[in-house]
Amino acid sequence: MLYKYLSEDRCDVLENLKIRFSQPAVLNDPFEAYPVFHTNELTISETSEEFMAEVNQKVGVLSLSRNYKNLLMWSHYASNHRGYVLGFDESHDFFQLINEENEIMSPNKITYSSMRNGMKQELKDIQKKFLLEKSIDWAYEEEIRIFKHFEYADEIKDNREYPIYLFNVPRESIKCIYIGANAQSSLKQNIFSAIRRHRLNTDVFQNKLSQIHYEIDSVLINRENQ
Repeated sequence: MLYKYLSEDRCDVLENLKIRFSQPAVLNDPFEAYPVFHTNELTISETSEEFMAEVNQKVGVLSLSRNYKNLLMWSHYASNHRGYVLGFDESHDFFQLINEENEIMSPNKITYSSMRNGMKQELKDIQKKFLLEKSIDWAYEEEIRIFKHFEYADEIKDNREYPIYLFNVPRESIKCIYIGANAQSSLKQNIFSAIRRHRLNTDVFQNKLSQIHYEIDSVLINRENQ
C-alpha cells in the first residue's frame, strides 16, 4: 500500500478524484532543485537554469509514503491530525508506468544519505535520478515517488509561475481512508459523501490517540451508519 497525507482543506482530491503531480521547484526540500553534476572530474554544484527549466516544464512528482501512522507526517502534512490519508493499491496501473524503453517502472523508493551523490550528465533518466535522493533527515517519511509527464495531465490550472497539473485518480485504486484524530465532523461528512458519489469500495478508519503508547490507533468505521 502507498499512502498520501492530505490536509483538511484538500478534500477536493477525494471529491474530484484528481491529484496534483508537482514540479520539483515547488517541493518543500530546497535541494530538490539543485542537483550536483560531475563533469570532467569537476563537481558543479550550480544547476543550469536551462536544465531546471526543462525539468519543471516536463516532469511531475507525486510523493507518497509506506507509513500511514507516522505522527510527524500527520502533523506536517495533514493539518496537525485534522486532515486525512488515502491508501492506494500500488499494483494498480496508475502506479505502474511505462518508460521510453517500454519497460515497466514500479513506484520509486527514495534513497536517504548524508552525502550528496553527484551525477554524470550522460546518466540515463537523469531527471529522475536526482529526484530520488534526499538528506537522511527526511528518512522518517519512508517516501515513495511516482513520476508522470505533464503532457498527459487530465487538467491544467494556471497558478502564476507554476501551473497545477492534475491527473485522474482511478476510484478502484483507493483501498482505505484514515481520518485524523483531530478532524472536524465536516471533513468526515465530506469524505463519506465522496465515497457515496463515486461508489468507492474502500474501508474508512477513524484515528484515535493511544492511551498507552505514543502512537495512533485506527478504528474501522461502518459506512452504513454514517
